[in-house]
Amino acid sequence: MIRSLSVCLAYYENPSMLDFQIRAFCLMPRELRKGFELVVVDDGSPTRPAADVIRALGFKIPFGFQLYRMGVDIPWNQDACRNLAVSKATHEWVLLTDMDHIAPWMTIRALRLKPLNHKDAHKFARVNAPDFEPYKPHPNSWCMTRKLYDTVGGYDERYAGIYGTDGPFGAG
Repeated sequence: MIRSLSVCLAYYENPSMLDFQIRAFCLMPRELRKGFELVVVDDGSPTRPAADVIRALGFKIPFGFQLYRMGVDIPWNQDACRNLAVSKATHEWVLLTDMDHIAPWMTIRALRLKPLNHKDAHKFARVNAPDFEPYKPHPNSWCMTRKLYDTVGGYDERYAGIYGTDGPFGAG
């Protein structure tokens, strides 16, 4: 059985990466697009909102897709965006990562097929582009159940406005 998965991304003024993410997920094999969704929360982008990127695609997204927008532009408010995305995700398992990180569809396949402990937050190996040299795991790339995310308290939104403080996951 293939596990359903919601990928949750915070967006801010990065239309080329949102376009890239959607197009990359469109290239997944059809069987992986079933039970897959992308949940994007725009952090109040003032000049290049995510909705404009979606309109400019010119095609229907062939998997589940949800788009939300924060009502105000609070600097470095990605923690609230992640919390909102997880709360709106429709699948039990969620993958959170940054907009400028790419989860290849082969990683998505592994997450959906391999046994995963529902009591663990799963981290990932990472490489730098363009040389693909191994690099330390990113502090904001996780796969876990929504229940575990809620149990640990999600991201602590009190750190909004301060770059680099989105590490206190589960500190809320």
